[in-house]
Amino acid sequence: MKIETKYNIDDTVYFIHAGQIQELKVAVVKFSTMVNKNGSSVYYALNRYTDQAYESDLYPTKEEAGKAWLESQGLDCGLHNV
Repeated sequence: MKIETKYNIDDTVYFIHAGQIQELKVAVVKFSTMVNKNGSSVYYALNRYTDQAYESDLYPTKEEAGKAWLESQGLDCGLHNV
């Protein structure tokens, strides 16, 4: 089995917490799969906190995190690539 992750240890990532964009570094990369369930998950511990974030909740730039937050709120502030 080959496991590929989007982020590596010490990468800076952005995520949304309580409506604010947080910038943290990846401290730990974990992989999880469940028996008798379809799929698997990659998740990260950030800045050695016990809190974990799934790969799908992290963004490589502050701008991408902001755009994702706006979309999740049903807002469109003209953040389109031209």
